[in-house]
Amino acid sequence: MAAYCAITMGNATGGNDEADQVRSQITDFAKWIIHEYLTELRPRLWAHTARGFDNHLQVRCADRFTASGEADALRIIRTVFHRDVANGNRIMFTDNGPICQPA
Repeated sequence: MAAYCAITMGNATGGNDEADQVRSQITDFAKWIIHEYLTELRPRLWAHTARGFDNHLQVRCADRFTASGEADALRIIRTVFHRDVANGNRIMFTDNGPICQPA
């Protein structure tokens, strides 16, 4: 859910103020999911999300495909926790979600 909301909806704008407001809310929802509930990173899921969940997608290199999903996920996760890290904390992902601890 976080990947879909952050990547698919988060990148879309269309010039319709009402729709753009809803997209902004969905992006905020993705940040909330990541900040409160993310327990693991599944790079292939993020990679598939970025490519529209195309079931017929031809992946030439699984490692590169996975690495692209990991890069997308980490870029978005960094934006969510930027303030915490800038304040000298580190983020640990647990079975119950992320926790912020002094570095």
